[in-house]
Amino acid sequence: MAALLCALCLTGCGPAPARPILVNRTPPAELVRPCPAEPAIPAVFMDDREMATWTDQAVESGRECRAAHRALSDWAKNPPQVK
Repeated sequence: MAALLCALCLTGCGPAPARPILVNRTPPAELVRPCPAEPAIPAVFMDDREMATWTDQAVESGRECRAAHRALSDWAKNPPQVK
C-alpha cells in the first residue's frame, strides 16, 4: 500500500507530459487518384491477338493502380516531416 502511495506521489510531481502535435495528414492529390478501369471484356474474342491485346491492357491498368497504391502506402508509412 505504501509503495502504491509513493508511486502516485512521484508520478504527480513529474514533468507534465508533452501535448501531441496534430498534423493535417491529407495526402497529396497526385497520390490519391482513381485506378484506371479495367477494359471491358468482350463476350467472345475473335482471335488470339484480340485476347492478347485485352490482356495487355488489363495488366497495364493494374500496374498503374498498384503503383499509385504503393506510392500512397509509402507516403502513409513515412510521412513528410513537419517543421
